[in-house]
Amino acid sequence: MSTHKQLVFEIGPLRFDSLAHTVNDGSRETAIPPKVMAVLVALAENHGRLVTRSELIDTVWDGNEYVGENALNNAIWRVRQILGESGEDGEAIKTVPKTGYQLLPEPTFHETETDDAYHATKAAAPRWLVPAAVAFVAAAGIAVFWMSSQAPRPGAGPAELATQLPGREVYAAPSPDGTRFAFMHVSPAGEQHIYLQDLRASSAEPERLTSGDASHYSPTWAPDGRHLAYVRLGNGDADCEVVVRDTFEDVERVVDECVDLSHQTLSWSPDGRSLVYRKDDAEAGPGLYVTPIGAGFSPNEELAPRRISCADCPLTDKEVSWSPDSRMLAVTRTRNRMSEDVYLFDTERWQFRRLTYGEPSIEGHAWSRDGSRLLYVSDKHSLDRRIWAVDIATGNKRELGHEGAGFPAYLPDYDAIMFYRRRANSYVASVPLDTGDSAQSFPSPVIQTSGAERSPEYSAASNRLVYYSNISGHNEIWTADADGSGRRQITQFEASAIDPSWSPDGTRLSFLARDADTEAVVIHLYDFGSGQVEALATGFGDLGFPTWAVDGQSLIVPVWQGSAVDLWRVAIDGSQLTRMTRTGAKFGRESPDGEHIYFNKADRRGLFRMPAAGGADVLVIDDIVSSGFGNWVFSSPDTILYARRKGGRSEIVRYHLATGAREVMLRHPGRTIHRFGMISYAEELGLLFFTHMEPQQIDIWMAPDPLTLGVADN
Repeated sequence: MSTHKQLVFEIGPLRFDSLAHTVNDGSRETAIPPKVMAVLVALAENHGRLVTRSELIDTVWDGNEYVGENALNNAIWRVRQILGESGEDGEAIKTVPKTGYQLLPEPTFHETETDDAYHATKAAAPRWLVPAAVAFVAAAGIAVFWMSSQAPRPGAGPAELATQLPGREVYAAPSPDGTRFAFMHVSPAGEQHIYLQDLRASSAEPERLTSGDASHYSPTWAPDGRHLAYVRLGNGDADCEVVVRDTFEDVERVVDECVDLSHQTLSWSPDGRSLVYRKDDAEAGPGLYVTPIGAGFSPNEELAPRRISCADCPLTDKEVSWSPDSRMLAVTRTRNRMSEDVYLFDTERWQFRRLTYGEPSIEGHAWSRDGSRLLYVSDKHSLDRRIWAVDIATGNKRELGHEGAGFPAYLPDYDAIMFYRRRANSYVASVPLDTGDSAQSFPSPVIQTSGAERSPEYSAASNRLVYYSNISGHNEIWTADADGSGRRQITQFEASAIDPSWSPDGTRLSFLARDADTEAVVIHLYDFGSGQVEALATGFGDLGFPTWAVDGQSLIVPVWQGSAVDLWRVAIDGSQLTRMTRTGAKFGRESPDGEHIYFNKADRRGLFRMPAAGGADVLVIDDIVSSGFGNWVFSSPDTILYARRKGGRSEIVRYHLATGAREVMLRHPGRTIHRFGMISYAEELGLLFFTHMEPQQIDIWMAPDPLTLGVADN
């Protein structure tokens, strides 16, 4: 055994362990980056004298001035943050500009003997996370924790929280050695940054790696477990950058430009030779590229990036994950807003093959450690998203559980997975308007079940609501009285039916559903008189939310063609399709007098107006919720009610078209008004109907690998 004077030392109330890289303030233990700890140790060992910058760079960065200069500035800043007001007059470190630093409070060292057993203890995983061979001894007898000895059954093992910051934590990326994991945190204010959590100190606070006003997401590790790549958006003039950070030196470099899709579209191959991410091409458009990585983690100039996305097909490539042998990529491919599936891309044959069929949406995937199966998340056949496993060779799949999961990831060397968990609690609510104090009114549930209800629309002609709900296990169209009574399921598709809208006379409904054979999104019309449903052919494969024209003879329909979208007028008898906009309109309504079309754009915030007969558009409302649609409605021929976010609140505002005046009609905390849910106004009832979202706390969880439960594939 060896003795290290610097193993444990104290500065004021803080106790530092320089080998474990932790600090304890008496109530909790926090991890410290190794280089930051090394700087603090150097200052502590030389207490009483000035330590020059050159000495610190030589000691901590082996004399590498190129890296060390900026890294030392960051390390000193972090040491000051850690020490706080430990010194006299609240100053812990004295700075001599351009020369060096001196630690002012005197450290107390404790000589401690250490051996391999000590290091094994400090590097231990959380209490429940043990290697696959270890068994768990239960109070009622001996039970195998990871490998169930019971009869095969569906379901998931126990899960425990790995993060619990205010806001949302997503996209867990465990390091190759399984000791740390990176993740994206979205603060209550909407800031998006990459954090790093040390699994060896379960009580330690996570370390924030990124800073500034830019958004950061999609962390992925190099196989050395030291370098971390991620996407950065909105950094000055750069729209999208791929960044590699040295997590030991605490320095980063931009390696390439990219194209944003706000998904997990960055992945580092396990052999370290390639990064895959979205790039743009003048002719082919945005798509996924496999980029060979050379020295310094920059693209290899001798090997050009190779595109894997098709340029002339109706598929958009999103999430990606490498197989353990770096030969294949799992890719989420979106056909339309109601159809996503997982495909496998063979990097040797340079071709795709389809792995899943008929999934409505995919929320991330991860390869099993032996590469024989793929875990993915889907909400097919359930009220909420769950983890599924599909056999790579046979395509057989089975449900594994973990309700509300998203973006699974394997924890190396352990039979365990990580994922984020959220439950989309939504229901139809109403709130009175025009009551004098309506801005402070609290919404009342109108339709609230164990499922999720969305997009209510009220018909004055029928005095009924229409909405869609997944209470049956699938999204289906339902109607109800305005008070929520008399609920009736309209469709029995046992597939996804969404986006319902009343005809002006209240006798028909339009809605969207996917064609089982072609996988296209198709408009359907339901007639209350006959009880019949008919499909309305348009020739297009991807449609947005249709709304009725005021004459009841046509629909205003967003049509997606690749990444472009515009509004078309579709006659309900199928006789005519007419393109209405050419500026990227993604949702629209006809004005009550039929003279104008009001619409949202896909690439620009605001509500716009143009003549129904054609012509230039003008901006009408500039502060409407930008990322959603359907969050506005005519409350009279001269006024529009719309949703906006302001000061951390959701607000409903009345806009007067003649004067441009605004009245705040409703204020709610947080994001309670769903950005993709319709709002609908019942003038004769004085009620606003909308999709109410419960506040969500999204955290990262760890759980035993559900594949070890021994359930047979179907």
